[in-house]
Amino acid sequence: HPLRAATTRLLRVRNVNERMRTDMRRAVVLILLFSSVLCAQQEALVAASRRGKQLLAAGRYAEAAKLYQGLVKKVPGNPGLLLNLGLAHHLAGQDREAVRNFQAALKIQPGILPALLFLGASYLRLGEPAKAEPPLEKVVASQPGMKQAREWLGEALAGLKRYRQAAEQYRE
Repeated sequence: HPLRAATTRLLRVRNVNERMRTDMRRAVVLILLFSSVLCAQQEALVAASRRGKQLLAAGRYAEAAKLYQGLVKKVPGNPGLLLNLGLAHHLAGQDREAVRNFQAALKIQPGILPALLFLGASYLRLGEPAKAEPPLEKVVASQPGMKQAREWLGEALAGLKRYRQAAEQYRE
């Protein structure tokens, strides 16, 4: 009966191999379906982000903020979306909310110059020049020719009664 035992083992191996092939086919189909769903979701997010930028450009800041809040919930930890949400809040005059979003974006990606610039600007509008100075210093150090950063830094320094340093920023 050794031949029957060998045949039985061979049939079991074939069955296992067939099941593995079937399972692999199913896995590939599932991966393809999942990736197409992710692509569709990604396209929807890109379209929504594009819409948010259009709203910002049209001066519809509150609408843009609402849209970006939804996007940040769907894609938490995205520094670009946090930056855009902060910018929408800043432009809408909601500087406390803007500060929170700029800080969150910078926590994830510390060197984002627009987040640093508008974080400083938001602190200025909140009447907090001591908090405005460090991010604005970073922007000026990185982009010495950026006139707006120098003006806001000068304003922060003047608010701290450091008039000589403020005058230097205005002259540059």
